[in-house]
Amino acid sequence: MIRFCLLSVFFLIISQAALAATDDFTIRTLVGGDTEPPTTPTILSATPITTSQIDVVWSTSTDNFSLAGYRLFRDSVQIATTTLTSFSDTGLTENTLYTYEVNAFDAVGNTSTTSLPVATTTLETIITPTSTPTTTEERQLRFSSNQVQLQTLDIITSLRTAAFDFSGSRIFRYVLRWGRTTDFESGFIATDIYAIDHVTEITDLEPGTTYEYELVGINEYGRESLLSRDQFTTSRQADAVPPPNVSNVRAVVEGENVQLFWDEPLDPDFKEVRVMRNYLFYPNSPQDGFFVYQGGNTEVLDVAALRDFDRQYYTVFSYDEAGNISSGAIVLAVRQAAVSGDERLVPGVDLAPGDDETIDPAYLELQASDVSLEQPPELFVLSDENIVINGNDSYLVSLPYEVVPEHLKSIIYDVIDGEGSVLQSFLLRINKDKSAYEAVVPAFAFVGPVKLVVHVFDHQLRQVRTVAGEADIVSGRLSQREGLLLDRIIEVGSWFFYFLLALSLLMVLWLLGRRRKSDKTEDSQ
Repeated sequence: MIRFCLLSVFFLIISQAALAATDDFTIRTLVGGDTEPPTTPTILSATPITTSQIDVVWSTSTDNFSLAGYRLFRDSVQIATTTLTSFSDTGLTENTLYTYEVNAFDAVGNTSTTSLPVATTTLETIITPTSTPTTTEERQLRFSSNQVQLQTLDIITSLRTAAFDFSGSRIFRYVLRWGRTTDFESGFIATDIYAIDHVTEITDLEPGTTYEYELVGINEYGRESLLSRDQFTTSRQADAVPPPNVSNVRAVVEGENVQLFWDEPLDPDFKEVRVMRNYLFYPNSPQDGFFVYQGGNTEVLDVAALRDFDRQYYTVFSYDEAGNISSGAIVLAVRQAAVSGDERLVPGVDLAPGDDETIDPAYLELQASDVSLEQPPELFVLSDENIVINGNDSYLVSLPYEVVPEHLKSIIYDVIDGEGSVLQSFLLRINKDKSAYEAVVPAFAFVGPVKLVVHVFDHQLRQVRTVAGEADIVSGRLSQREGLLLDRIIEVGSWFFYFLLALSLLMVLWLLGRRRKSDKTEDSQ
């Protein structure tokens, strides 16, 4: 019996050691064992660039598991959350002292201590009396000395994007315009950050198309210089399928600041997101409204977004590797002091009786049966009585282009739970062949009955038509954390099974040994 106990303890120790050796990192993370904060970063420099900009650079922090990012503070107020180790702080007051601090945080929320503060003062406008140039050569020399000269320019195109990487002879900000003609009618990108090197990207382009562009540099004195005016052509490829939208978009209002969160779509081709906002209505495209963020994070802090407005409308667009863009997931942020009653995600007003007379009759022809839901192999229309959606997969919401007038403003699709709360909200955008308004709704973690609603807004932002249907979501997507935990449970269970199997074999061998020894003893007697 003593031998059996010793053997059991021995194999138990071996089994536990094997488990610990497999993936101790993941196990400790999932059960919340990580309590160690990252190391404290150090601000390396805070450099005044212009009268309104200071560039801050800090050292890299380390963490025992996974470093998530940094929080930067100006005068003890958080102004940025980033994964980078630098930040350009703009919109400052000239000749003013600012103090900066930074801390680091990991994936489970442990936060380092805050760095020692570093202070610096923005530049002051200095007007130096000079004599008026008398000759043409002197005037040209004076003018050229202040101009921005283009040093390098690289343009890399893909199916629907064009990446610009360029530098100048001095610090400058830029305006980039583009279009199919020299009117540059398609849009523009501008920055208020002064730097020697700049990188930007034009998105939502057409494959195999030649575009005209104009790049203008603006020095710290406001003087404009034409840096380049030329053409670029996007590449050709068959991939024109937009990626699913992000899911679980939410906005947390803290005073004048808005913290946005979202979950990435489960799409292998997913690349990044672009966040836009507008104080009038939800941005319909990545060029509509004010640029907030572009990259691979799942959250962003929009500083002072509610300083001048009571509400801000946000759209989060997702991109795939080919440059295709989703229709957009939306959320509304409202200053807390301005909330009265039930603040709805879609701020439309239901039409009162008689309002139909002032509306284009074409809107009123829209019916629930015009809205289709496609999740292969199933195809439903919104008026069907038994719509069943598999929550583990994305699905396509579609409205034929000819059903509503061309001059409409926005079409919004809501998924609402049984208590009337909006679970998900998306824009429907015109597809590439202009045959339908579409949105790819991602899988998200919800199971149960839902109401599906389509709102149509005209160019005056009136809610002119609403159609609805009901559905059942039968299998919600496991969150990434839940999925990893389930995988770990299965893995640990497998190891435990093998341990019991080995222990059983040892017991059988031990019993056989006892039996043989007993038989030998009886034979000798």
